[in-house]
Amino acid sequence: MMKEKEELKQILVQEFELRELGRLKYLLGIEVAYSNHGIFIYRKIYITDLLVETTKTGCRPVSIPMNPNQKLCKAEEESTVDKKMYQRPVGKLVYWAHTQPDIAHSVSVIS
Repeated sequence: MMKEKEELKQILVQEFELRELGRLKYLLGIEVAYSNHGIFIYRKIYITDLLVETTKTGCRPVSIPMNPNQKLCKAEEESTVDKKMYQRPVGKLVYWAHTQPDIAHSVSVIS
């Protein structure tokens, strides 16, 4: 395995400028942990930052994020809402849902 890795690095060095950075720990909001049982990814920092940004740090977890039959509708009374206040957190949730399939349905409904 190490021989193949070194051969691949030599091929890549010929075409690209490379730097050995060691084991991956954090990238694009994804934390990486290594153990004897495998490699694990999690996003605790990412979601904690999102909760802080939206002032929702006091929220409690639920076992089922949303009723799958829940229907949303437009409010009867139009109130002025700053849509930017919702776009950024929803965008972050869409990105988070790529590694959290259990929230994918809820995120697609709100987006």
